[in-house]
Amino acid sequence: LAAGRRPSDDGAATATATPGANATTAADPEKEEQREEAKETATTTSSPSFRPTTTPTASSPTSLRPTTSSPSTSAPTTLSPTLSPTRPPRPEAIRSLLLPHSGADVLDDPTTAQGRAYRFVVDDDSLRLDPYDEPRRVVQRYALAAFYYATDGWSWRFQSNFLEDVHECQWNMEWEDSFGYKYDAGVFCGGTGGDPDAVDEIVLEYNTMRGTLPPELGLLTGLASLRLGYNYDLSGPLPETLGDLSNLEALDLEENSFSGPVLAALGRLAKLRTLNLNRNGLSGQLPAALGNLTSLTVLDVSENRLDGTIPSDLCAGITSTVEFRLNDNELVGPLPESLGTMTNVRTVRLEKNGLNGTVPASIGDLEKLETLHLWNNQLSGTIPDLFKGQFSELVDVRLHGNPSLRGTVNFCDLPVVANDCSGRLYADCRQTTTTDNPDDGAAAGDTDVTIVECPCCSVCCDGEGGCQSAGRTCE
Repeated sequence: LAAGRRPSDDGAATATATPGANATTAADPEKEEQREEAKETATTTSSPSFRPTTTPTASSPTSLRPTTSSPSTSAPTTLSPTLSPTRPPRPEAIRSLLLPHSGADVLDDPTTAQGRAYRFVVDDDSLRLDPYDEPRRVVQRYALAAFYYATDGWSWRFQSNFLEDVHECQWNMEWEDSFGYKYDAGVFCGGTGGDPDAVDEIVLEYNTMRGTLPPELGLLTGLASLRLGYNYDLSGPLPETLGDLSNLEALDLEENSFSGPVLAALGRLAKLRTLNLNRNGLSGQLPAALGNLTSLTVLDVSENRLDGTIPSDLCAGITSTVEFRLNDNELVGPLPESLGTMTNVRTVRLEKNGLNGTVPASIGDLEKLETLHLWNNQLSGTIPDLFKGQFSELVDVRLHGNPSLRGTVNFCDLPVVANDCSGRLYADCRQTTTTDNPDDGAAAGDTDVTIVECPCCSVCCDGEGGCQSAGRTCE
């Protein structure tokens, strides 16, 4: 047999037969004619000269494909998780992200803020964020949408581009008041945390917001400042999840209608520097856990309905505090001696409560004090000799409205008196003159009473709210 041939081979399968085979094998005229016709056919159908000189095989790629072999049928043909057979579709993936935070009952209810926010990120948001590639932004956008719907965002004074088809870090604006002052409003990112895509500030003051704060605000863990003051109609309890905002430095909710307690959970916010809950309807006791806020410089829970005593641990813990405002509440009990540990404090306002007991001598350790308001309480006993030269900044002391306080208040050694005879120094130092002579202007039968001696008071009061200038003269 000739090389390269088997007895069963026919002529059509031998286009690559070994050259020279015909020289040693008897020729079959009929088959030779068939071979010649096959050669002519192959020649007329061959590739043009500009094609590759090698014939592509099934395992080799064409010139337009990658040089690696084609993916097998078992491998995914795309990197998009929504099209991958091994991952749930996008709506299901988003739902899985949100369920641990909001729960099925509210996500599935289209009337809730959470249900509306869920449908926003799934269906209405043209950005259509991928929950596999950007899960954090999906959650962040959802939380902001829930906040918008929970506070009747469509009625906001400043819409701030909320829910627009742009990055949520661009949901902000600048506005100008009638005096020409400009202010920022909306959501801001990357200012303190360093992540340009993480929300770290929400400023929406004077924004005609109403409704409640949703617990989903706690998902914005990069938030450093939340300022929603002067909206007046924000109401309901503060969400416990505010205690999850571990990067929060400023929480300003003044002039609203929030109710319920001051959250003990706020004591977890180790970075908090400003806590302003002034002029709301908060009630219950002041939590001692706020004493954990060692970075706190401003504590203002004034003009609420707080009751109970001032926790001693509170004052002992917030030694960095500069402003300490608990006035206009229903607090009772004594002033804690630990007041004297707040050695950086400049303002102490405890007026218009039901505080009783004596004025602690430890107040004399507050050398940076500028304002001390203890008026309209139930304080009693002898006023300690506190007001000496160490109070170089003290300009406003109000002790009146405590009819059981006795003794002498010597403001004369204060620099504010000795240097320029200024300052607002109030005490119950007004005298009622007793006489039977109606010509002196006093009612017959009254007795002479000097409540407090105060030679350098600027205003003297009578213990019952009546005050008048003391007519102080300075040399």
